[in-house]
Parts: sequence; structure tokens; C-alpha cells
Amino acid sequence: MTRTKRERNSSKSTPQASQTAPKKRLSFTPPRMSRDQIKQHAEQAAELLNSPIYNLTVNSVVDDLGLQILQTEPHEQQKREWLYQQGAAIGRVSQKLVEFVQLAQALHMEELAAEESAQREQIAEQGFASAPMQ
Repeated sequence: MTRTKRERNSSKSTPQASQTAPKKRLSFTPPRMSRDQIKQHAEQAAELLNSPIYNLTVNSVVDDLGLQILQTEPHEQQKREWLYQQGAAIGRVSQKLVEFVQLAQALHMEELAAEESAQREQIAEQGFASAPMQ
């Protein structure tokens, strides 16, 4: 398997550099899809996140990586970094699933707010708006 220059350069970073760099908060932007598709995928993401086998598997992989890190020799810094990056990648997968669920929840809240606003507007148009209190 041939690695790109970007992949080679990213694997050269040290754990100290990655730990001291400021963390960026990336917003979740899924591929173009309708609200219904986002909701459907978010439901599937929630099911996966709540799945015992998914959680067992993720925890098992992370534990295995941690044990492998502990078993490295002192001079095997690149191997430890690579193992650390593998664990971080697993974490990013789970985080993206969480972000998908959160996006669907935010869309739902927007829809509820829009419905409430429309109801208030309809009530005001019908003359049922409450009089200002004096």
C-alpha cells in the first residue's frame, strides 16, 4: 500500500506535539442530504451507539491498543504514536456518530421553534393575542 506525502508527514508527529496543539472544534457537516435523511441516519447512529456489541467492540479495540502501547520498547516511539493514532481514529468514529445524533436533535428543535412561531402568528392574526399588561 502506497502512502501519500500527507500521510507520511502526519505519521511523523510526536505525541507531545499532538498533546500541546490547541484542539479545534470542527462543526459536523454531513454530505448533502434532506432533513428526513439526516433524521433517518441519526436514528441509525443512535442505535449503533446504544448497541452493546458496538460498545464492546470499540472498548476492546481501544484496550488492545493500550496494551500494545504498554508493550512497546522505549525506542519504539513511532510505533506508540501509530497505535495512539489508531485509538484516536476509533474515538473520532464514535464522535461523528454522536454529532450526527446531535445534528438531528438540533434540526428537530428548529422545527419545533418554527411550529411554535407559526402558531403564535396564527393566534395573533385571529385577534387572540393577549393584551399588554399595564
